[in-house]
Amino acid sequence: ISYAGPVTYKKSDELRETLEYVPLDRLLTETDCPYLAPMPFRGRDNEPANTVYNALEISTIKGVNLHEIALQLEKNFLELFPETHNGV
Repeated sequence: ISYAGPVTYKKSDELRETLEYVPLDRLLTETDCPYLAPMPFRGRDNEPANTVYNALEISTIKGVNLHEIALQLEKNFLELFPETHNGV
């Protein structure tokens, strides 16, 4: 399950509530570039660097620190797309 910028929007309570049911090992985050930039960039063009705001919102809701969420998101991505793993 992937979450984009709207997870950070003030009126997206129902979307954020869905995180209660998504296990950490099934989470991803995305940009939806160039649309749906997260807060505080809403209304501007989105870019990949902004996914950290999605991850921060997810970490707050899940009660897990941002570093742990980042590691889990990377692991989930590499499991889903193993051909992108360069052996590092």
